[in-house]
Amino acid sequence: MYWCFGAPHKHAMMALASLYKYQMNDEGYSTQEEQNFTLLQYNRAIRSLRIHLNAGEQALEITLLTCVLFICLEFMRGNQDVALNHLQGGLHILSTSPKAKRISLSSDTEAR
Repeated sequence: MYWCFGAPHKHAMMALASLYKYQMNDEGYSTQEEQNFTLLQYNRAIRSLRIHLNAGEQALEITLLTCVLFICLEFMRGNQDVALNHLQGGLHILSTSPKAKRISLSSDTEAR
């Protein structure tokens, strides 16, 4: 269901692509509209992720993918502390998620 339009990871990816485009342009954003687009997509990603989590949608992969994209965004914006907070949040999700533990255990079994 959340692999459709409006999913948090898609908005986060759009924000990341927009920020990357800005950083590759020596003059920065060419218009205020471009800068607003980046922030709009980042905010939509946050809002969409909150809705996703509050609705009880526990798609671990989507949550973690969005978390990784937020980490990249914040590092690119120069906000190391915020990026590290997102990293800590992602690690907490991994350490407390039964699904992540099952995936880890099955990977360990396959490696043997």
